[in-house]
Amino acid sequence: SPPRCPPMPEQDGGLVPGGYNAPREPDDQIMEVIRSATPATGSTNSMMRQWEDLQNRGVTCWYTSQVVAGTNYNVTMVQDTSQGSVVYSVIIFEPLPYENSPPQVARITRQVAEPAPPSDPRAALVQVRPQDAKRGRSR
Repeated sequence: SPPRCPPMPEQDGGLVPGGYNAPREPDDQIMEVIRSATPATGSTNSMMRQWEDLQNRGVTCWYTSQVVAGTNYNVTMVQDTSQGSVVYSVIIFEPLPYENSPPQVARITRQVAEPAPPSDPRAALVQVRPQDAKRGRSR
């Protein structure tokens, strides 16, 4: 099964002029940006490998954008690893069209790791008897 995205944050209406806009579901526009993006000049080899891995095996959850002299995209992606699902925030800068330059990955930040589920789902259960629930005890 594909990795699960965390819930998309609710927009509280507190948008800042010139800031990032409300989170949006992935669409053709962001998928093309992700497909064509390359790591920024001077990126480390590990970032280049990480980006290639995210492009190939990551799932795009949502994104926000900010118009500057071009467009900044903050893309939330998730990927399954041996440690469980890992959520990444990827900052991609897309230059203005007349510059004829591909979008560039400026930063990849690991957000949250969900622990892998126990091999026996019952191992995670804690039995609470109704009489113990009032006292905060479990057995």
